[in-house]
Amino acid sequence: MTQRAELSKLSEVSEERSVNTPYHRKVIRQAAQEAIVLLKNNTILPIDLDKIHSIAIIGENAYYPQVLGGGSSSVAPHYAVSPLEGIRQRVGKTAEVVYAPGSFIHKSLPNPALDSCFTEDGDQGLLMEFLTILICQESPPIS
Repeated sequence: MTQRAELSKLSEVSEERSVNTPYHRKVIRQAAQEAIVLLKNNTILPIDLDKIHSIAIIGENAYYPQVLGGGSSSVAPHYAVSPLEGIRQRVGKTAEVVYAPGSFIHKSLPNPALDSCFTEDGDQGLLMEFLTILICQESPPIS
């Protein structure tokens, strides 16, 4: 494998680095566009913004950009745009973009998105109540 990649011909391996130039961003965007696979379209895409009034985006992966990978595929991007923010930027004021988190996919619940939290009065915010319940037992469950 090393011979195939001709790494053995390098006099020294340079340090890993990050390059953020317009040319590199263009190449990366082109590679991403060519890698996307659309399984079924039914003539819906591309969306004609003259014919729609609202777009529903459902799922928390639309709210949080998923770009980091894991393990050896971990990357630290120069910036990240979530799918939701990208759609909002593209649509602008032409159509209303409505977001709902859908089902949670975490082991534990993440912090709530503040723009989806409202009080009983309709104001933006979050009311949390914590209750302490004392259970009397003859012996502790764990000792």
